[in-house]
Amino acid sequence: MTKFQAIFSQFKQKSKTINSRDVLVGLLIVFFSGWLMTSTFGYHSGKMFIASKAWSDFGAHLPLIRSFSQGDNLPPQYPQFAGPSIKYHYLFYFIVGLVERLGFNIAFSLNAISAVGMGLFLWMFYQTAKLIIGKRSGAILALYLFLFNGSLTFISFFQENWTEGNLLESWLTLKEFANFGPWNGDSISAFWNWNIYTNQRHLGLSFGLILVLIWPLLKAVYQPIQAKTLPTLDLKKWIWIIWLGLILLPFLHQAGYVMTVIFILGWFLFNPSLIERYGLLYFLGLLYSVPGFFYFFEGSKSIGWQLGFLAKKTDIFSIINYWFYNLGAYFLIWPLLLLLADKKDRKLLLIFSSYFVLANLLKLSPDMINNHKLVNFYGVALVILTAKMLINWWQQAGKKGLDYLRTFIILFIVLISFSGWVDAMPIVNDHDLVVPDPQFEPVGVWIKENTSSDSVFVTSTYFYHPANLVGRKTFLDYGYFSWSLGYPDKQRRKYLPMIFAQETNVNQWCNLMTGIKVNYVSINLKGSNLDPVKPKQSWLFKTQLPIKQTIDGFRIYSVTNICQSNF
Repeated sequence: MTKFQAIFSQFKQKSKTINSRDVLVGLLIVFFSGWLMTSTFGYHSGKMFIASKAWSDFGAHLPLIRSFSQGDNLPPQYPQFAGPSIKYHYLFYFIVGLVERLGFNIAFSLNAISAVGMGLFLWMFYQTAKLIIGKRSGAILALYLFLFNGSLTFISFFQENWTEGNLLESWLTLKEFANFGPWNGDSISAFWNWNIYTNQRHLGLSFGLILVLIWPLLKAVYQPIQAKTLPTLDLKKWIWIIWLGLILLPFLHQAGYVMTVIFILGWFLFNPSLIERYGLLYFLGLLYSVPGFFYFFEGSKSIGWQLGFLAKKTDIFSIINYWFYNLGAYFLIWPLLLLLADKKDRKLLLIFSSYFVLANLLKLSPDMINNHKLVNFYGVALVILTAKMLINWWQQAGKKGLDYLRTFIILFIVLISFSGWVDAMPIVNDHDLVVPDPQFEPVGVWIKENTSSDSVFVTSTYFYHPANLVGRKTFLDYGYFSWSLGYPDKQRRKYLPMIFAQETNVNQWCNLMTGIKVNYVSINLKGSNLDPVKPKQSWLFKTQLPIKQTIDGFRIYSVTNICQSNF
């Protein structure tokens, strides 16, 4: 038998074990992941089409991608706060940048990697649920429940649309989320629906990788093998997956790395018999990954105590009320699962519950909002074990002929997933905002052709600035992005009145610009975001010749030219 025949025979044998329902689930995951990403970001005729609900997050992510695909950003810096080493897990956007650099447009590059990441996460979620529940039907239910969240946002939907008379039409045409806390003051937060994965494109791949990394440990407990040692072939395969995965995870998602470490240590603590078989494999992987974690963590001063996540008050009643509205019936199911689950499931839920506890006790970054990913991933175990409980009840009701209990289970499933359907329509019905790709616009073309790829700009406007979108770095962003990552935004912002002063000593101005390592100043003639600083009233605008004034409304000043011509 030739090598090809052996491979074909092995493939044929494996294909017999593939279940058609798994294939169908896999195809649905591929379709959903592809649709979700492509429907929220597109690129045609030199224009980027960004879903309005992704507008804010993409204002940070697209410049980061372009800093790799069109700029010079190695070693990486945050492109909208030039200078210090990057504090943001950039690996996902680095990969997207490399794909764009190969010649694909930015939407294809981002959507393809995003869809692969989301698909991996949902497939691993399905496989994990099938492993834990032991039934394919339970895994399908768990996947459904995870995609359609159990918050009480449907109450707000009914309150706002009940008087309209046609709830179905109101739902089908819904364009805004019924709740979008904390930004609009609502108690129910915006982090429990699909929007979190369309906006934070790295999240799906991160969660998928976590489930891949912990899969052997889960399988060893939920589907134990009799052999005392791992088969050689499996060991070789998992060494590279686990070691490489753990090393890369801090660069892909810092919180994901922390959650993975917590799970590994907690699972070994609860299942010490696994240490002999898997301990060295995982502990060496953790050892190799520590430098990557400290690459981002070192010098962080943002960690501190803060109770209640985003609850408006920190008393116990307000926190319970907040989570009841955000988790809905799951908030009541959680203690029930801890009480009734078997030993294996209880251990699993306790470890995942630690993520929820951390999210409510510690502020892990300057912005407490960023703790949402701990709660998102906590939901993985909560939903799977809820589905397991419901499937078991369904089977027991069938055996005892309790049709009324099965009716109740169906109604309960509808109840805990209805908010997910309400939250889906604003994404389906979202409209696009159009950003002309600056690499084809006059100012972007000039910057790309006439400035070095590592140039730094001070700008009078921030969001989607042409300099960022052709791969150049800027001195500041509009404030939130850099602040939330732990950069001293307020300290740096104090330089703006000196840069755009109405009168100045040119020598001092040049010393300042040299000290802060700025190469160019860009003033947008159509407006400014620097209020109360007025760039068009500055000495720079009134007395200095720009190196370029473009027909799309930008004046660009060269620090080098100004300082050389005045001395």
